[in-house]
Amino acid sequence: MKMRGWFISTLIMAALHVSAFAVDEGALKKSIIGGTLTGFLKKDNSPYLVNETIVVPEGKALVVEAGTALYFAEGTGLDVRGGSIAIMGEKGNAVTMTSAEEGKMWNGITVTGAKRSEIQGTNIENAMFGIAVESGSLDVRDGVISRADRAGVFVRNGSVALQWTRVEDC
Repeated sequence: MKMRGWFISTLIMAALHVSAFAVDEGALKKSIIGGTLTGFLKKDNSPYLVNETIVVPEGKALVVEAGTALYFAEGTGLDVRGGSIAIMGEKGNAVTMTSAEEGKMWNGITVTGAKRSEIQGTNIENAMFGIAVESGSLDVRDGVISRADRAGVFVRNGSVALQWTRVEDC
């Protein structure tokens, strides 16, 4: 009888433990993003799983709120193609952009076109290129670019202003 009581209480505790760590599949599904994207990425819907390269098209903008986390599948990235991006992390409430899978690389952030973009308070890690700017312009402040495979910052026919930003292990 004591053994049966112990078994039932252990079973209940195990069920409670598992339910405490259960993933809300509905929340996970609504946070999967990719393709052409404009508007706002909010911390409340974070973390985001990027399963297809995010493209910000010409004349459009994307704003990423402080505290937002984006996890990129291998081979995906964030391409600003003539539009603009404002990634607005803050001290103690950074935006995180990294690979979704340990040991895999995402492409990084690419900015092209005449519109100026801004990245602040952002940790960019485990990308092929942390930031690549081609015929575009970008201001980067208060961030960290780490563990980029090919280059932390790459610029061709464009401009990047780095202020209080660390580029490490690249």
